Parts: sequence; structure tokens; C-alpha cells
Amino acid sequence: MPTETRQLVFSNEELVAALTSHNRMAVDKLFVGRIIGCSVLPEEALTVRLTIRHETTNNDYDMIFGADVIGAALIRYCLEINIPLPRRAQKRFGVVDGHAAISMCFDVHP
Repeated sequence: MPTETRQLVFSNEELVAALTSHNRMAVDKLFVGRIIGCSVLPEEALTVRLTIRHETTNNDYDMIFGADVIGAALIRYCLEINIPLPRRAQKRFGVVDGHAAISMCFDVHP
């Protein structure tokens, strides 16, 4: 049986937009302030380091997020900008050429 695989790779700007939007909509905020730096760590699992400038103190601080948080933000971002994501597809979050990515795989014949 053939299997279809699809991959979306996000720039750092898109990743920042996704995390900012996700944080704005989340009941439990991930961070307080504005993202001023974003880097995908060179690990097998998707891990992102954000540098955030606190909105009231103007102090900078770093936070590290894993695939659970980043994945939710990327899915929300795709839905917001009308990129279709197949519901039945198995989704994995990882790193491709130093960028956050969603890999989707599903059997063509269920």
C-alpha cells in the first residue's frame, strides 16, 4: 500500500509568528513580553530557545520549549493561514536543515 508523506518547513520568522499568535490565544500564557530572538537547537527532537523582552521591566530572558508546545503553535498557525492539515495524518515535529518542521504521513488506503 502506498503511503503519502508531506512536510512543512517553517522559517524563524514564521515560527515567531506562530508562537506569538499561540501565546496571544492561550488561556495559560507561555511567556510575558515580546520575542526578540528565536533559535532551533541542534538536537534530534524539536527544541526552540526564545529570547523574550519582558513587557514591563524590559529585561531579557530565555525560555526553552519542546515539541509539545511548538507543535501546537505550528498547527494553530497553519490553520490561521489556511494551510490544510489532514486530520488522519500522523504528525511529527522535528528539525529540517535547522528549521522547525511538521512531517505528516498517512496511508492512502485506510
